Amino acid sequence: MYSYIFETARLGFRQMAQADVPAFHEMLSDREATRYWSTPPHTTLSETHTWITESAATATHDYAILLKPTDEVIGKIGCFGTEIGFLLHPRLWGRGYGTEALERFLQLLWEGEARVATADVDPRNERCLRLLKRFGFRKVGRAEGTYVTWEGICGSVYLELRRPSSK
Repeated sequence: MYSYIFETARLGFRQMAQADVPAFHEMLSDREATRYWSTPPHTTLSETHTWITESAATATHDYAILLKPTDEVIGKIGCFGTEIGFLLHPRLWGRGYGTEALERFLQLLWEGEARVATADVDPRNERCLRLLKRFGFRKVGRAEGTYVTWEGICGSVYLELRRPSSK
């Protein structure tokens, strides 16, 4: 059906497509998956359709993450300018897929023109902060009242990772 743009041992990555709406809606309507997301959980397939369309129009790199060999859509990873964002279905948390996806995505960025990757993370999202720290992201700032999530107003921890020096 679709071919991978890049892959790892367990994951394939390709452009998001409208056929992915049901899979992404399952994730984006899940309160746990969107607990630290910058928008409330989706309530309609139409919202998810619009989200995929807008992501495709605004992201520098934006990819669906597929689980091999079934090609089930299990998440997304992308960049808006220098800012990395990712989402993984909660039923797959703790299995190393986020680490595997981020490692390969950063390789892709460093193979290109990127010199820095940034992240804007809700300070309560300890799982995400731990993952980014393992890759060497460093805190460069903090702000309060930056997003309204379904849990209320939250702040941001700003992180940065510089492109590794060539050896």
